[in-house]
Amino acid sequence: MYERILESLDTDFVYKLFGALDGNVHLIEKAFSVRLANKEQGITIVGDDEGMVEYAAIAVTQLASVTKLNDSIDENSIN
Repeated sequence: MYERILESLDTDFVYKLFGALDGNVHLIEKAFSVRLANKEQGITIVGDDEGMVEYAAIAVTQLASVTKLNDSIDENSIN
């Protein structure tokens, strides 16, 4: 099992990412075969494949940047 913790993400982004019924998170989890959790130290990404964990971390980080410009997250932002 591999784990990556993303610290220092904007609180508003985290709320948007985990959104209604964690819908945005489920899309990322499915795309990269990982699990995401919002913990005190940051967003934790866990998976069996180290590469997929890293790709998911990159995707979440890029999504945080996009959200600063668009101020929202939806399925189109993730896909």
